[in-house]
Parts: sequence; C-alpha cells; structure tokens
Amino acid sequence: MATKSQMLHARGRRIRSSNIISYVIAILIGGLILGAVYMTKESRNWVALGKGKTLSSCNLFSGKWVYDDESYPLYKDNHCSFMSIFNGVSCERTGRMDSKYQHWRWQPHDCDLPRYHTTTTTTTHHTHPHTTPPPPPPPPPPPPTNTHRDMFDAMAMLDRLRGKRLVFVGDAVTRNQWASMVCLLDSSIPPALKSVIANRLIFLSIEWRVNVKSKEYNATIQHYWAPYLVQSNSDHPVLHNFSSEQIVGVQAIERHARHWTDADILVFNSHMWWRRPKFKVLWGSFESPDKIYEEVEMLRALEMALKTWSDWLEFHINRTNTKIYFVSRSPTHERYVEYESNPGLQFHFPFPPMWVFFRSFCYCRLKICYAQICRGEEWGKAKGENCYSETEPILTEGYRGRESNPKLDQMLETTITKLKTRGLKIQTIDITQLSEYRKDAHTSIYQRMWNRLTKEQLANPKTYADCANWCVPGVPDVWNELLYAYIFHF
Repeated sequence: MATKSQMLHARGRRIRSSNIISYVIAILIGGLILGAVYMTKESRNWVALGKGKTLSSCNLFSGKWVYDDESYPLYKDNHCSFMSIFNGVSCERTGRMDSKYQHWRWQPHDCDLPRYHTTTTTTTHHTHPHTTPPPPPPPPPPPPTNTHRDMFDAMAMLDRLRGKRLVFVGDAVTRNQWASMVCLLDSSIPPALKSVIANRLIFLSIEWRVNVKSKEYNATIQHYWAPYLVQSNSDHPVLHNFSSEQIVGVQAIERHARHWTDADILVFNSHMWWRRPKFKVLWGSFESPDKIYEEVEMLRALEMALKTWSDWLEFHINRTNTKIYFVSRSPTHERYVEYESNPGLQFHFPFPPMWVFFRSFCYCRLKICYAQICRGEEWGKAKGENCYSETEPILTEGYRGRESNPKLDQMLETTITKLKTRGLKIQTIDITQLSEYRKDAHTSIYQRMWNRLTKEQLANPKTYADCANWCVPGVPDVWNELLYAYIFHF
C-alpha cells in the first residue's frame, strides 16, 4: 500500500502534468486563434473557392458581371500619365459623360479572381512549453499608393517584371489591353517616384518603360503591331487601311518574330483583321520581284498563318524563360457580311488611309462588296442600331452574338493544343464570353487616335460608332486581371 508521502507525490505529478497539458493546449488554441486572425488579414491573398474546387480546376472565364462602384475602376483616367500622350482609347477624355461602364467586376461562378500576390515572408519560431510564445507576425504594410491593391498589385507585377519584357503582339484590340496594363502600373506609382519612357515608337511597336526610385525595375511593357501575326501589307503601325485589299504572307514571319525572341512574357491575339471571307495570299517574300499571289478562303489563310506562327514558336522560344499566353477572340458588337453588287457602284470610305479602327463602311473588290450590319436588334434595340448610347451589359447568361465564328475559334484552340503536345506551354486567356456581354463598354464615338470625329460624323453614330475597340479604363482591365491571375497562380 502506498504511503501518504507517495500519494501526495503522485498527486503532485498529476497536477503538474495536467497544468503542463493545459498550458500546451492553451498555447495551441492561442496560436490557432492568432493564426486565424492573421490568416483573416491575409485572406485576400487566397482565392475563395466553391466546395470541392481547387484553383487549377476553377473556370475563371465562366461567370457574370457584378456592379461594383467601390472597387472599380481600378484606376482613374486622370491618374494615368500615359493617357495624356496616348489617349486614343480614353473615352472619358474624349467626352463620354456616363462612367457606369467602368464599375463592373467580373465574378466567376465557382471562385473569386485571385487577388494580389503577397511577397511577405514568415519566420518559424520554436517555443519551449514554459516560455511565453512570441507575438504573431505583423500584418503586411498597407499599399503605399494603389488604393485597389486587393484587385491588382502593381508593385508585385513590377517585381515580377524587373529587368524583363512583357510584349503584347497583335492588332488594335491587343493595343487596348497593352494600354490598360500600362495604366494599371503607371497609376499606382507617384509621379515623384518614377521615370518613364512612354510612347516610344520603335519598329512596328510602342514601348513603355518604368524605373521607380530606390528600386531599379527597368520593366518594359511593349505593344508590337502584327494584326495577322505573320507579315502582310498592313504591317505599318500607323499607315494601314482595313478597307484596302489585304495581302497576307502566310509563310513569312521572321521580320516580326525576331523582335519577340528575347521577350520574357508574350501575349498574342489575332482575330479582328481576319473578319472577311477571302484573302490574297502571297507565296514567298514581299521583297521578291517574282511575287505569286493566290486568293483563298479566310479559314484556309488563317490555318496557314497559324501553322507558320506555331512552327516559329516551337523552334525559337526559350521554353524555360518565356511564358506565352494567347488571348481569345475579342467580340465586336457589329458584324460584317458580304454580298454581290454591281461592280460599277462607288463607295466612299469616310476615313483617311491611316485610320486603323473599323467603322461602318461598304467597299467593293471585283463583284464582292462588304458591309457592316448593326446588331442592336439582338439585344432589343431597333433594327440598324449599334452599341452607341449603350450603358448596361447584356445580362442574359450564355449570350452569343451572331458574329461568333465557331470554326475560327476551334482552329485557334486546335493550334494551341498541338503546341502543347509538342512540349510548349501556352495558356489561353478566354475573354470571349465575358466580353460578349459588354455592349456598353466600346469606344463608340468617344475615341481619338489621330483626329476626333467631325461634328457631321458625331451626328451619325449609326455609321461612325466604333463597336469593336474598348474604352480604357474598362473591360481590358479585367482581361489583365485574368492575365495577372495566370502569371502568378497558374
């Protein structure tokens, strides 16, 4: 039988053990609470996912537009110094009074768009049961300048682009996205802290480069004009004309592609200039005196051009250092049809030859004429109306306009799939469906590339409204949110 002394000793051990266990449990609970608080503060770094979803399985491109006048726009037009130089897509500066089109947020069905990428590091602390646990790590400092860091962390993007080149390759829609990216970055940096080389015209491209004092980013964001990706007679970044006969060198790409070889991130898009039924294809070089031409259907010309483009990527891109993205078709809220006509008819194209954007027009080549058909009746407007004066998105889920071309979309998808099977990682930023809803966000009559529309042209918006390009700030900012998500999370 245990003595009284032994019983007291055992009881003391049990009490001490119980106290130690209680203390350890208290520390663990406290740590969990502090961790939960800290994770709550940091929760903006994570994606809110639906049940059973992972980030890689969430479809960021299936969703709806939600009006959000607290978080959007991600920047103000007058805070982007670049817009004072290149204001061709700044609808606000060119007279658009309503701003509702700037306040819509894209909300995927099963998750939220990935928010800012944190660079905060944490330290592991080893504690003894009898020591006081260290205080939790401090929350990350608030963003110094970007009031919408939750949506797009410009400084994190600049960190990622330090000493690198991000190149957007394509047509005027790609230039919309490039201008948006420049403004997302530029508007987040106080003028006193940055030096910018903006709007520097180099061969077929426009360049924006930024250095922030105390940090040498030397980040370059560039747009390279190549509407067909391969060479064509519309390759000049200013002096080109959509209404003229289009000649495409479907096997010639080197003159363009040599300017992309050392890019760190490549973003491609090509659709807008393919919207015609036939093309004149050039075999060989534009410089060759013995040029051979052949007229082919659009899909055949596109197929050959994409093969040349994909072959070049396969053999020239550094697969370790270069990220490649292809932005899907940007829908217009207008469409083009062809019809037979009297070849003697004369049509007047109302813009100077350098005018890049598409307008309502009719032109003839041989016996085939092309005309723009306004699509306002698709969303309830009178026949012959277009995107002019639209202030609301289309809210019917799954809406697809009559301009959509499944065969063209399938050809692009097949090309990218083949590249993946060859070991080249290329990711698609699918903007088509989400942009299809946004009939309200085009530049309409509120654009200025070289000259503003005249009073007579402004009085005729059915003819002169641009329903192909997009206002900035606006829909292209969401395209870049998606690109940002892929750069950091995929």
